[in-house]
Amino acid sequence: MSGTLLLWMTESLHKVSAGEVAITAMCALLIFKVMDSDDFKNGIEWPIVVFIGTLLNMASVFQALKVDKWLGAGLKPLFSTVAGEPALLIIAMVLATCVVKFILPSLIPTATIFVLFLPPVLINFGIHPWIACMVTFATGNIWYLSYMNPIYLCAHLGTKGKMAAHNAMIKLCVAYTTLCIVGFIISIPYWRMLGLIK
Repeated sequence: MSGTLLLWMTESLHKVSAGEVAITAMCALLIFKVMDSDDFKNGIEWPIVVFIGTLLNMASVFQALKVDKWLGAGLKPLFSTVAGEPALLIIAMVLATCVVKFILPSLIPTATIFVLFLPPVLINFGIHPWIACMVTFATGNIWYLSYMNPIYLCAHLGTKGKMAAHNAMIKLCVAYTTLCIVGFIISIPYWRMLGLIK
């Protein structure tokens, strides 16, 4: 396990992909009888593994189908109407991120959509594109539905839902989203001071 973690952390140095390391580690567990074939078949929650793997790789499928560009083109007019007012822009970005996360559960492609189409809109209104990145990445970590956040989903399914009921966790997600909106709106004067908003 330690060797696997070390190889994952140093992937950029040795260039062996995380998937290859994981498969090698699984083979080592079977070869050294740490687990047997019955453990492999029955001890691993295969439906959960397949489900999470599907969620994490949907981003590649959506990019190949150009769903990200279609969503970006659809959202661009909305942002053009509110870009002149930073508080409204932030609220629009948070709401749009929530909507996109219903379709694209992975954070990176969701953020990529906003980072690709928002900068030209924001620059026209004197707003630095960094704000789009910050708001999208922070508010993209939501879990209104469990599949919207693969990390949350792994934790929830890994504990078989015994640590907390999802209904209770939705309340925390509402609080998190609200804190993000309030925090970003409070930051507007500071961003103006830094020159990120003119």
